[in-house]
Amino acid sequence: MAVVVLPFLSVEYGLLRAFQQALMVLGIFIVIGSLAIIPGRYVYKLLFASSVAIIMMLSGIGLIPQLLGGYYPQLHLNNAGTYYDVFYTHRSEIMGIDWLQKLISSHDNLEVQSEVQTDRFAVGRVTNPGEVNLLNDIYPSLVRKNSYVYLGYSNVVLKEAAVSYNGNTILYTYPLEFLDQNKDLVYNNGGSRIYR
Repeated sequence: MAVVVLPFLSVEYGLLRAFQQALMVLGIFIVIGSLAIIPGRYVYKLLFASSVAIIMMLSGIGLIPQLLGGYYPQLHLNNAGTYYDVFYTHRSEIMGIDWLQKLISSHDNLEVQSEVQTDRFAVGRVTNPGEVNLLNDIYPSLVRKNSYVYLGYSNVVLKEAAVSYNGNTILYTYPLEFLDQNKDLVYNNGGSRIYR
């Protein structure tokens, strides 16, 4: 009830998550209610109650919206889609991050401009070694002349970048040509690139 009554809790915790956790306690009332509303023999009541439970489960895990084309594909059901691009870290990104961190730790006073699409949504992909300045924006107007620019899988392979605005994720086509024309490519493994 607190999540419904206090709106700031639903922003931080999520109404759907609270509903799913409440079903652990309130599930018995759904079973009793579904058995009570169907008149007749016990077999029909049991069949109806089981059908309701299975339909709710399929909807809750995201299978029905996945089949019918509802909301974005969910990460646990897909290897594609916005959530996959935003949250999944590819091996090529890890290799690129490791290479960049070794380079940074071996030099002093480097100014690094970092962008991995997953970096906005999953904290800790690129750690901050020493006094390095990490920025999470690579708009062409914000790219500095002497900085390193790190591009992740989504930027390199899909040529997309994401911005979060008012809680919405906005995808846009990233202009790789700008970096090719104005920076030097110092690392490329096919799934991540680093420019200087």
